Amino acid sequence: MLGLDIAADSVAVAERRIAAAGLAQARVMLADAATHPFAPAGFDLLFSRFGVMFFLDPVAAFGHIRGALKPGAAVVLAAFRSPAENAWATGPVAAVRHLLPPAIPPGPEEPGQFAFADPARVQRILLGAGFRDVALEAADLPMRLGADAAEAADFAMTIGQASRAAAGLPEAARAAVREGIAAFYQAHDSAAGVVMPAAIWLVTATA
Repeated sequence: MLGLDIAADSVAVAERRIAAAGLAQARVMLADAATHPFAPAGFDLLFSRFGVMFFLDPVAAFGHIRGALKPGAAVVLAAFRSPAENAWATGPVAAVRHLLPPAIPPGPEEPGQFAFADPARVQRILLGAGFRDVALEAADLPMRLGADAAEAADFAMTIGQASRAAAGLPEAARAAVREGIAAFYQAHDSAAGVVMPAAIWLVTATA
């Protein structure tokens, strides 16, 4: 089993978890799956959780990855549906929009968190990369964003739309953004932490 990620922090976390679980058959690398020189036809399963939406050229990236798969290998992907269905991601940004600089949303063919929202586009990408039997199933799952509103706000300031929008702001302005996001999450705080529904696609295909 081989895992790839372009974020060093994510790779470090994965390495710690693999070591703690004693998984001698698993390893992880800091690399871009879109260009990594895989051995041909070496894998019988491709899976990704919320990563493939960020490929700059998804057809080329999936075509490259398909070369690493055995004929008939299974593909299982998780990707977010539309922004309107994912208030856990869009709600905090809307709550502090007045504190953030103007933002231009990505176009329908550009990479981003919701780049796989359109099922027709997902079909087009995977079929264009040479996969077959492409299917999408909608799933609505609870997403735990933090133990409380403060932790959820810290998470939002680390990754996602709010993090990117506030990246260039002075520290005082960032603090105000974080406070506004925490106030938004207060309405969703419970004994289980901050939990909100996430609308996703479960995508399957065959190499």
